[in-house]
Amino acid sequence: MIHIFNREELIITQKMEEMARVREILEANHIEYKLRTENAMGSGPMPGGRARTIPIGNNNSMILYTIYVKDDDLEYATYLIKKR
Repeated sequence: MIHIFNREELIITQKMEEMARVREILEANHIEYKLRTENAMGSGPMPGGRARTIPIGNNNSMILYTIYVKDDDLEYATYLIKKR
């Protein structure tokens, strides 16, 4: 089971296609992962945080996808996603 104390960040991407590609690789290799999605514009009435890094006019970049894997799986998962 993945929880906050035994996980490492594998990737952060704004591209849904890249997130889906990585998930498929992890699932095909039976690597447990956790996906976190974040609205890059923030959820409050005043956008902040990561909103300053969003290219204007690119609505596909409003969501940040972060994929975490177990500490022990990080090296192998990194190898797999770079290999393909």
